[in-house]
Amino acid sequence: MGIFCWFIAFYLFIAFTSYLFTWQEDQDRVLRFSWSLFTQSDLQMANWLGRLGAIISNMFFYWGFGIPSFIFIFLMYSAGKGLIKNIPLTKFYSTFKYSLVILLLLSVLFEFIMPESQFPWGGAFGEGINSFLVGFVGTAGMIVIFLFAIFGIITWMFNPNYNELTYKKAVYETKLYAKEVMNRDVRRGPSIDSSDATLEPPVGLRPKKGKPDFDKSRPDNKQQPSKGNNKPTLGTPKVPTLKPGESVPKGSQLAFGLKDKKRQKPVSLTTDSELEIQMPTTPTPTPQPEAAIPKKPLLKDPEINPNAIPKPILSVEKENKQHLEPYDPTLDLSSYESPVLALLKDYDDQKIEIDRAELEQNKDQIIETLLNYKIEITKIRATVGPTVTLYEIVPAPGVRISKIKNLEDDIALSLSALGIRIIAPIPGRGTIGIEVPNKKKQIVSLKEVLISEKFKRAKMDLPIALGKTINNEVFVADLAKMPHLLVAGATGQGKSVGINTIINSLLYKKHPSQVKLVLVDPKKVELFPYSKLENHFLAYLPNQDEPITTETNKVVHTLNSLCIEMDQRYDLLKKAHARNIREYNEKFVNRRLNPEKGHR
Repeated sequence: MGIFCWFIAFYLFIAFTSYLFTWQEDQDRVLRFSWSLFTQSDLQMANWLGRLGAIISNMFFYWGFGIPSFIFIFLMYSAGKGLIKNIPLTKFYSTFKYSLVILLLLSVLFEFIMPESQFPWGGAFGEGINSFLVGFVGTAGMIVIFLFAIFGIITWMFNPNYNELTYKKAVYETKLYAKEVMNRDVRRGPSIDSSDATLEPPVGLRPKKGKPDFDKSRPDNKQQPSKGNNKPTLGTPKVPTLKPGESVPKGSQLAFGLKDKKRQKPVSLTTDSELEIQMPTTPTPTPQPEAAIPKKPLLKDPEINPNAIPKPILSVEKENKQHLEPYDPTLDLSSYESPVLALLKDYDDQKIEIDRAELEQNKDQIIETLLNYKIEITKIRATVGPTVTLYEIVPAPGVRISKIKNLEDDIALSLSALGIRIIAPIPGRGTIGIEVPNKKKQIVSLKEVLISEKFKRAKMDLPIALGKTINNEVFVADLAKMPHLLVAGATGQGKSVGINTIINSLLYKKHPSQVKLVLVDPKKVELFPYSKLENHFLAYLPNQDEPITTETNKVVHTLNSLCIEMDQRYDLLKKAHARNIREYNEKFVNRRLNPEKGHR
């Protein structure tokens, strides 16, 4: 029975996951449930588990609880675990109880947050309860109910002691709990590296088991390096001068200039006499530097002087002796606040409407036009986008693709469309695509695109949100990977909208210290609103009258200055041994480049 519960959990997991990607394709077939669906062998479903997976997923998601239905998988797994390990199911009573309450709450919450979405986030249960409560207590009342419900569940599950609870204590315990979770399985060896240097015990306390126990008050006790480990540990403020034939200890770059000033306690050291922190008054003998460094030849070639190797390391130590933390370029404008999304227009009142009659009519016209030229197809499927609908067709065996591609004008004439596009074949799909413009186009707002998680979590250097794909998915691209970009098109096709989208994407995503814009506007009326950013994002010549260049005869001076800047940056890249600006900035942030030598 336990294995059977695990099988059901695994089966539901695959079916539910597939439903997230294939629900639109199977929706019209399983929306109205009938027992005949199980016996129709010619009925094809896109769900990874076929008809049964599509029907079960639709029952749980559409007619049930929506996305929170995944909690049933957790419950089946817990029940199987208890049966297999011979644990009484009564011990899982609290787990089942909490899970069911959270299931019901999340179902209503998701439907309240996304009421207009086509996807059944909260299912029929969440939609019914949400509709009743919104009409009964209103939107503000629902928000209050959810806040108190979440607060009550936390109290019910964890029962914190509110008599001793303060804000600082709550934050501290939360951080402590997160730290314990992250370091639960981390094992620390006898040597100390940068990851656990802050966890060293203060003077007078005995270290944990597994680390050498030294009594610093006894003069006859010397610290010896651990066996097989020749790395200098953190806390060594300088590196001994190397003699010919001696190698640089591995990891020595991380040890320069590190000392613990805040807690006034030593970090695990190689030599005690080099510390600048207050130590016990009892004298401690200083071991010789040669004892901690293996005397092995660095290079076999006797003509190369090994003393030349540590010179850049010593310079890095000297440059960054007073700066241990990474450089933060945003501190120069620490009070800068990014623009809020409320500045953009909202089109939430626009409802996504799918004209079934239009889809059926276009499908029939495509099939009829192809049959007129004796071209048979075995399957046709429609994907509705905001402005364009993609009809994917699978031709019968033996039909040449070029024959369908030559009928582009004939299909456009039969559909009475302004123009169509045939993609033959669609890469990676094995189908032929026919893109037909929608008669009723939907507005894709910039706010809707910028608020998406795909744009917020983009890890690109210069992310720009260009709109939505034909599958209603937000399309985000990296401008840094487009060094030569040309925006072209006929009048009224959206060139200015595209340029403004690119600029606004950078303004919403980047700090002024991370990007500068050089704007040229010969039309004089396209980019003038951005002149207010002259103190933050705009770069222009010192003697320039306006922050945005509008006179074409002055553009040459701007281009010359950019060429000079480019040459200077290439010189800095060469000097820093970096191939591109990303590597250079990473080195600068990590304080591996000295600003006094021209680096910036």
